[in-house]
Amino acid sequence: MLRIKNNRICKGNVSFELPEGLVIDVTTDAVSQDGMVFVSPEENYTLVFDFEDGSITPYQSLISAKQEMGYPECGEIISIQRYGLDVCCCYYRSGNNEFYEEQFKTPITEDNNSRLTIYVESKNKMKDIDEILNLHEVKAFFDGITVE
Repeated sequence: MLRIKNNRICKGNVSFELPEGLVIDVTTDAVSQDGMVFVSPEENYTLVFDFEDGSITPYQSLISAKQEMGYPECGEIISIQRYGLDVCCCYYRSGNNEFYEEQFKTPITEDNNSRLTIYVESKNKMKDIDEILNLHEVKAFFDGITVE
């Protein structure tokens, strides 16, 4: 379960602040009980996080999603360093929507078996995904994630 500590959302050893100016979508079933969906006021992009089953690696998860969903326009899955951890990330497109996704295995959680997935979705080509990733509130969300 998610909890609040020092005005931050926490699960295990991962915490982050709510993204400034975005609205929480409480009507969605796109995430588990350990996730949240945030929508821009203009509804042209969403920011999503979800703690998922960590029995497979982030790389395996992205490969599996790429194959299952059949994303025809999926970029290379690369590994970057963020939060002091190896993070797998990729860009992909589905219909008119563009996505950027990051996944990493949380090193210590209550169940010791979680993977954090974060993705940003640009809706209906209203904004370029890189433009959204450079918005202050989106950058602040990613930069504000801490792993203790």
